[in-house]
Amino acid sequence: MKKLIIILISLSSFSLSAQNYLTAMSDCLAQLEKAETIQEYTDLALAFERIGIAEKTKWHPYYYQAFCLLVKSFMLKDADSRDNIIDAAEGIIKKAGELGGDKGELSALQARAFQARLSVDPGTRAMQYGPKTTMLLAEARAQNPNNPRVLFLLGQNLLFTPAGFGGGKEKALPLIEQAVEKFNTAPVQDPLAPSWGREEATSLLANAKK
Repeated sequence: MKKLIIILISLSSFSLSAQNYLTAMSDCLAQLEKAETIQEYTDLALAFERIGIAEKTKWHPYYYQAFCLLVKSFMLKDADSRDNIIDAAEGIIKKAGELGGDKGELSALQARAFQARLSVDPGTRAMQYGPKTTMLLAEARAQNPNNPRVLFLLGQNLLFTPAGFGGGKEKALPLIEQAVEKFNTAPVQDPLAPSWGREEATSLLANAKK
């Protein structure tokens, strides 16, 4: 990981060739699949940022930088630190959108940011961020009804929303089941396309059925 970051820092002022860009992204994505600690996600966020600096027109590096920051935010305990990281992630998501990023995927990632924000203080933020998350994911689902991350997050949000407020297991389960099915059957057309969520959706489905 340290070697990869040093290489990326040395390239930060230059445009990468198409092959070098793909290689750098693939290396980071391989590391992302194995990441577990706060430090690993911190290092990967920096690595993706450096690729974005080197290749200024690509949105994927910023998408994954934001993703790493959001995962990190869930792992921290201090509320102010978590909010600051989520602030940064939301700014990076916006930048990815300005570079022409996939709207459905970015909406799903922004919904993840809303969930992160809610989890900092569920007692006072649920009424604000719960509905915002559901509305954003409904829009993303309309854009692409086959996106498994959108289905998973929408199902997750509804599962933890009381039935009296439009949620509940009855509404959530079909969406989570669809998400798992899509994760298992969707063809991989772009090696850099987001693929996160499969394990979470599968675990959530198993727990929801208990």
